[in-house]
Amino acid sequence: MLISLSKVFDVPVNVLLEQNLHIENELEIKELSLRLEAINVYLAQKEKSRKKRYQKLLILLCVLVVLIFGFLVYFNSPYLEWDYANPERAVLGVGYHVFEWLFVRIAPVILICAIVEIIVLKKALKS
Repeated sequence: MLISLSKVFDVPVNVLLEQNLHIENELEIKELSLRLEAINVYLAQKEKSRKKRYQKLLILLCVLVVLIFGFLVYFNSPYLEWDYANPERAVLGVGYHVFEWLFVRIAPVILICAIVEIIVLKKALKS
């Protein structure tokens, strides 16, 4: 990670670590390489945990979309049988219908995108 950062910014790694590089013996080189390796491992673990957390959120989103869709199918548009003479019920019926109409059109796109991203993240976590 540090090496890629140094390449992106065109800066040596020792500048990123805020150290002057005056290595006199091999022991200092080994110590510095161990420190760099520890930092690199820490950053890699942090990135991996971030990807896992993002993947879990996407799985939760998929479950939520499926549950809402199941809820809408189970209740089968109850607003169709309501008496719209009552203004409060009319507003509620229109709101329910708008939510249902938008959800049925947007949810498949959200679900497909989330599933694709889960697959991409799973492949990235394996490598």
